[in-house]
Amino acid sequence: MKYRTLGKTGLEVSLLSFGCMRLPEDEDEAAALIGAAIDRGVNYFETAPDYCKGTCERKTGLGVKARRKDVLVSAKSFVKEETDANAMRRNVEASLAALGTDYVDFYQFWGFQWKLWDHIRKPGGALEAIRKLQDEGIIRHFGFTSHDTTENVMNLMQTGEFESTTLVYNILYSEHEKAIAYAQQNGVGIVVMCPLSGGMLANPSEKIRDIFGASAEAGGSAASAELALRFVWSNPGVTTAPSGMENMKELEENVAAVERFEPLTGADRARVLKVLDEFAALGREFCTSCRYCLPCPNDVWIPGIFKLVSYARLFGLASEAKAQYREWSEKHGTSVCTECGECEPKCPHGIPIIAQLKEAAALFGDNPPRALSD
Repeated sequence: MKYRTLGKTGLEVSLLSFGCMRLPEDEDEAAALIGAAIDRGVNYFETAPDYCKGTCERKTGLGVKARRKDVLVSAKSFVKEETDANAMRRNVEASLAALGTDYVDFYQFWGFQWKLWDHIRKPGGALEAIRKLQDEGIIRHFGFTSHDTTENVMNLMQTGEFESTTLVYNILYSEHEKAIAYAQQNGVGIVVMCPLSGGMLANPSEKIRDIFGASAEAGGSAASAELALRFVWSNPGVTTAPSGMENMKELEENVAAVERFEPLTGADRARVLKVLDEFAALGREFCTSCRYCLPCPNDVWIPGIFKLVSYARLFGLASEAKAQYREWSEKHGTSVCTECGECEPKCPHGIPIIAQLKEAAALFGDNPPRALSD
């Protein structure tokens, strides 16, 4: 296993960490998988109260119990404008009880946004509770996860309150390069969520192998996943990337990827980023996700479906994009485009949205055309 220092904390964190959102249903099996990960040098475990249908924290706690001092456990919860210090403490105590521990190594504001900053730092607010819990030794380190803009993520880091930041970063979404560079320069640890884009990048893709100049002989899903992880790990500002492993096969593949990992050279990384920028430019010709077309009167989430189409067209991930479309639609429901025409005049790029929604529907096997709801 390889390790990197997480920002100013001085903690050595395994390059591959464990995202505990897909643990096996059986508690003994889940605990055994976590134990096997620890045996192989994985020492950071990312949990949340809602993962695994609410069983994630309990299963993780059982898995790390015998070796608690050897690992780093991260917990988190959402905060809202109305979340006060008492509510924040209750959230933390609930996680401690489920994990079966009296402290957490990291606690994070989950899906945090810059617009909430002034609310959480008011007297009696959520940040006050975090500081007190840190003074009590219950929370050892504090951070946030976010899907906010790069600018807003950097605003949050600039407050100086956070020791770590968890961001989406992968081949398909490399927009946070600037934020990661800022974090590296200022001692903030970066944890990368979705390094395989929700599993999409675990599938074979000739186009992705072409980006890296990888041999077609190194085909297969494991090779594609390894290339995706190599991209993430080659960013020197990245501390660790949790992978949502479900079984021993996935654990062994990811551990082997770490053992073989050699960072991209500066020239190779620059070349890969150049290709990704060119792909992003092509994607923007289709849709920039500016959201000016919204709201749709039928609740069609137009940018979401267009993003999946760009994954299919630009990265050769058609079957994976279709699978994700189906998964999302089953989970969140879909709305039907009625061709009312309200969206098209709002689009600053003049995209024929209705026609392209029809093309997307055909690509994903939907008839009549449907698109993801937010």
